[in-house]
Amino acid sequence: MILKERSDQTHEQLASCRKSLLAISLLSSTALPARTAPASSAPFFWTALGVPRDTVVRDYMLSNQYLLAPDTIETTTADLQGAFGLAEPPDISSVKTIMTAKPETLEATFDKIDKTYGSFGNYLRDALKLSDSELTNLRQRLLEP
Repeated sequence: MILKERSDQTHEQLASCRKSLLAISLLSSTALPARTAPASSAPFFWTALGVPRDTVVRDYMLSNQYLLAPDTIETTTADLQGAFGLAEPPDISSVKTIMTAKPETLEATFDKIDKTYGSFGNYLRDALKLSDSELTNLRQRLLEP
């Protein structure tokens, strides 16, 4: 019986974390539409966990090393051609422009959130409807003490 209760509790906690992650992923897909989901989600996820903004921006810029790698550009080019039904693949320079992480894009997004909601924390609570307990749970599960 104790195992069942603990299992149910763990399931509820995981469901809460999934809700938080989903909300942050949804944020990133609307805030930075030109980015791939993992790269665009990370800055908002790190910020929700309390990582300092300058560290978040530096980490975001590191995504260029992976997103601009030749094999990634090649795959993205093919994906764009298929997604938009293009007869010819888009030119590589256009794909690189779309895929390049720029600090000013991220900063503008954070500035808009801050101007609209007063802070990123308020955004998480008011716009994404994440409770303080859900955010605390997320931080406890993912951050080292």
